[in-house]
Amino acid sequence: MIQLKRIKELFNEDFDFGVINSESLMRISNRPIKEDGVKEFGIDYNHKNDKLWRSFKCALVGIKYEPVPLIYDIYYLIYSKLQENFKDKFVTISIDYKRAAIEAGLGVRAMNSLVYNEKFCFDFKIAVFGCIEDITGYENKYYPLEDKILDLCNGCTDCRDKCPVKAIHFDENSTPWLDHIACDLHIGSKMRDYYMHNAVPTPRPFDPIDWNTRGFRNINGVIYKGNEIVKMNICQICQRQPKCFKLRV
Repeated sequence: MIQLKRIKELFNEDFDFGVINSESLMRISNRPIKEDGVKEFGIDYNHKNDKLWRSFKCALVGIKYEPVPLIYDIYYLIYSKLQENFKDKFVTISIDYKRAAIEAGLGVRAMNSLVYNEKFCFDFKIAVFGCIEDITGYENKYYPLEDKILDLCNGCTDCRDKCPVKAIHFDENSTPWLDHIACDLHIGSKMRDYYMHNAVPTPRPFDPIDWNTRGFRNINGVIYKGNEIVKMNICQICQRQPKCFKLRV
């Protein structure tokens, strides 16, 4: 057995961890998940690895404070420590990260569809690791599909009003939902605009984005231009979004 306390002791205050049991892992793994562009960081559940998935006794859910978009080094930072201290006990997996974080007790769902954490607000990334051993010292939490909405959201329309593509929808008579196609298209266009204006030599309009050419490098989930981390003006990428006005008061 592995103690959750022991895992937490390996990391600094920018990290936090929770656990979901095997039943929750299977239920979340069978939920639909949109293509998120970060599959390179973990295997997803399918018929070919069903046996592996069912060998997991539980899953470790880690979050890392990260205010800068496009930095996904959480996967490498956590996995390297896990391998060093619990060799071959963990596998990096790709599931509904937000759902996993909620059920691991690391946050609640806000109106903007993101997960709010009491310590890091919205400024964090999530990674999930299947574990072939039991992890002890945690309380497994399950919320129904109608997630508890962040209390601070009540009466607040800040995120909806400021969304540049009006992707966030809710009112007093409807369940909140996110038009993720509008959101993704907006993010994609902003990323392409940045790439077209900053890549050297200038790519052709129909060239795919390649963050390992034309002056860019993708190193362990962090994109660099020269020696500087790329910082794009994008409203949100996965867990990144400015804090709402009530949190700034």
